[in-house]
Amino acid sequence: MEMDRNIIEQAYAFFHQKLKVYEHSPSERERDHIEDVIARYADVMSASLFAELSRGNQSFLHEHTTFRQDLNYAVETMAKWLQVRIRPARPEDAVFLARCIMAGMHFYDFEEELSADNAAILENLTSCEKRPDTLYSFSRTRVAEIDGKAAGALLSYPGNLYKDLRESTFQEYWPGFFTQFADDDPETDPGEYYLDSLAVLPEYRGRGIGRALLKDGIRIGLDLGYKQIALVADADMPHLIRLYESAGFVPADRRHAFGIDFQRMIYSA
Repeated sequence: MEMDRNIIEQAYAFFHQKLKVYEHSPSERERDHIEDVIARYADVMSASLFAELSRGNQSFLHEHTTFRQDLNYAVETMAKWLQVRIRPARPEDAVFLARCIMAGMHFYDFEEELSADNAAILENLTSCEKRPDTLYSFSRTRVAEIDGKAAGALLSYPGNLYKDLRESTFQEYWPGFFTQFADDDPETDPGEYYLDSLAVLPEYRGRGIGRALLKDGIRIGLDLGYKQIALVADADMPHLIRLYESAGFVPADRRHAFGIDFQRMIYSA
């Protein structure tokens, strides 16, 4: 598609921000206002961009009954045009993947200095990520790129692999953790596909990358024949729960692991 990238970026930023407010707002009045603002924007936006997005449907972004569907489509389509590329991880991504796992587990955020303890964890995780036979492996991870630069990652795998992989990985790399948290609830169950440790670099947040990785993980699970996709979110982080709900997940039971109460969430086919 030949179109000025700046035009797409401007429209994407505007639509994406409005979509986040629309999805999370409890106010019908505010949602109605957003529908009106988006409809008026669509009337004056680039004609060629509107034509590409609407696919000939002149009521696109103007009808209340289809507004949310239309806005989701516009945001997801422009994200693809902006070259949010998702690919399988490689062994040479190991350091980046290890940092993503640590961020996903809330050990630290990317911009923080590593403590001595976290530096040791990072070293072990990097070694772990280079192997295909561990729980935290490049072979189970997908990387999101923008303009060829890694921007985020998501680990995922069938739930029936979790118990054995967790035991073998922790026994080898973190035996103390394995003993300390031996009685934890399982993060996932057999018979489902599990999305584990989503993380996006701070400079790329707010651009739909986390949502794109979630959609990609859901697609992989469904393609493998699973009817249920699961993940867990820190129960004290409602903004994450809202993100997962916006991707189609619904709250289920609670799980306690690594000293944290997690809200388990389910996507059903």
